[in-house]
Amino acid sequence: MKYLFVILIFFLFAECKNHSVRVKNYLADDLHSLNVGSVQIGEVKSGEMTGYLPIPAGDFVVTANNRMIGSGKVNGYGKHKWTIYVSISGALSIAED
Repeated sequence: MKYLFVILIFFLFAECKNHSVRVKNYLADDLHSLNVGSVQIGEVKSGEMTGYLPIPAGDFVVTANNRMIGSGKVNGYGKHKWTIYVSISGALSIAED
């Protein structure tokens, strides 16, 4: 019983620590002061993509240029990589890689 509890706790914490996110900017303009939840990315030039950065599981808000540009959610057990796409119109979409 004790081992079952330890395994359960492991899986609960595993969900929170194995997510990574990157951003692809299709806008004609650069994104400045980009944040995805608690992850501070900084500048993403037009047409560029960031590298992957760790992000906690759950809901997040995306801000850039001192304003909110969208929101999303990452979840799931195990290791997951996500890409957030900022379209030419400024709309956000997220896909698991």
